[in-house]
Amino acid sequence: MRRVHAAKIVTVAASGNKLGQTNLPAHTYDPWILTVAGTGEDGEWKQDPTGNLFSDEWSTPNDNVDVAAPGTTTLVRTTTRTGGYGGFSGTSAAAPHAAGLAALMLSYWNDPNAPHNDLTPEDVENIMQNSATDKVGQYSSPGEDDYTGRGLINASKTLANLDKNSNIISRRNILTGPADAVLVSTRTGVCISGGIRFQPTALYDVEVYEITGTGPSDYSPDVVTKGRWVRTSSTNLRGPLGPPVTITKSNGSTVTSQASIKDENGAVFIGLAGKASVRFKGYVYHIIGKQDIESGATQAIDTWFPFDPRVTGEQGRIAYTNHLGYTSLIGQRSVNGTPQLSAYPNPAREELIIQLPQAETGAATVELLSLAGQRLRHEAKALRGEQLLRVPVASLRPGLYFYRVQTPTGVLQGKFTKAD
Repeated sequence: MRRVHAAKIVTVAASGNKLGQTNLPAHTYDPWILTVAGTGEDGEWKQDPTGNLFSDEWSTPNDNVDVAAPGTTTLVRTTTRTGGYGGFSGTSAAAPHAAGLAALMLSYWNDPNAPHNDLTPEDVENIMQNSATDKVGQYSSPGEDDYTGRGLINASKTLANLDKNSNIISRRNILTGPADAVLVSTRTGVCISGGIRFQPTALYDVEVYEITGTGPSDYSPDVVTKGRWVRTSSTNLRGPLGPPVTITKSNGSTVTSQASIKDENGAVFIGLAGKASVRFKGYVYHIIGKQDIESGATQAIDTWFPFDPRVTGEQGRIAYTNHLGYTSLIGQRSVNGTPQLSAYPNPAREELIIQLPQAETGAATVELLSLAGQRLRHEAKALRGEQLLRVPVASLRPGLYFYRVQTPTGVLQGKFTKAD
C-alpha cells in the first residue's frame, strides 16, 4: 500500500461490517487509504436493526474512518448472479460510492497533458472530507468521529469545491537543510514498527530531531483558505513520537514501550506565519541503542531514520497543498452589471491584452497562473495613465490559464485560453 500511495493512486476501502477492528486494507496506515463507513436509511451510522452485537450488519467504527456513504439494501441496488437486480448492503456497498466520487473528481480536474496539475490521493481525500455533510446523531458527533468520519459524502458540494472558475489547488514543497534539524529530546524504550531495519521484538534509544520549515500560504486579498493538508506521498520526514505499545514475548509475557515510531511519512501543520506563510514540522530519529526484549541484551548502534539530516545533499521535504477559493467567480468582475476587467483576443496565441476598467497611474503587477495556482509569470509594470496591459503568452502551452492584475486601486483577475 505504501508503493501504491507513492504512485499517487487513490485506494478506497470498506471499513468492515462487524464491531471491532477495521478490516484490512482499511486498517493499514490511515493516510494511504480512503476508508468508508456505511449509513442506514436515515443517513446515520449503520447498525444491526436487532442489536445483535455479533452480526455482520454493522458499520465498523474506527479512528481510520474518513467518510460515510449509503450501505443498506433499501438504498443500494446491484446486479445479481442469477440476473436482474437486488439489494446490496454493508460497507462493501458504501465504498463504491466514494470510489465513484473519487473517479469523478479525478476525471474533472486532472489534465493528461499537465500531470503536475493532477489531484493526489491526499487532495482527493481531504476535499471529499471537507465537502461531506457532517452527521450528528446518537453516536456520531460534530466534526470527525469514529462512526461516520467527517460525514456523508456530498458529490455536489465536492465538485463545487473543485470548480476551476472559483478554486485553486496549489501544491507546495518545503525543502530543508542540515541547519533546520534541532535535537529536542532523547528517549529510551521506543518501539519502531514497519521498518525492515528494526526488529519488532526490540526497544530502542532514540534522539529526536525536529525539522521546521516555512512555505507560502498563497494568500491574497481576494481568496479564502478552504483547506490545507500534508501530502504524505511526497513527504520524507516522519511524524512525532506515538503512544506506548505492548509487545508480546515468546513466553506470552508482555513489555510496554515508553513511546513508538511508525515507519510512515508525515508532518504537522504548526500555523500561519503572518498572512503570506505557513509553518510545518516533521521529525528524523537518531537510533543510538537497542535492547532485545527476549534476552535483555543491549547494543550500541548508530543509524538514522529515515535519513541523516547532517549530510549535505540529504534534504527534508514537506509537501503540502493549499486549497483556495476566490471570493467571487473568476472572470465575473462587475459592478451593477458593468464588466470591470476584460482580455482579448481570447483565445490568445502571441499576446494577451488586458483592459483595465479605467486608466491607472502607479506601480502594477501582472501574474499568469496555471489551473493549479502555480505562478508561471510575474511582471512588474509602471502605469502612466494606461488602460491596456500587453502580456506575451507565446511560450505557454495550449490550455486554460488565469491572469491576475494588481493596481493601486485593487486586485482583479480573469481567465483566458491559450490557443495552439
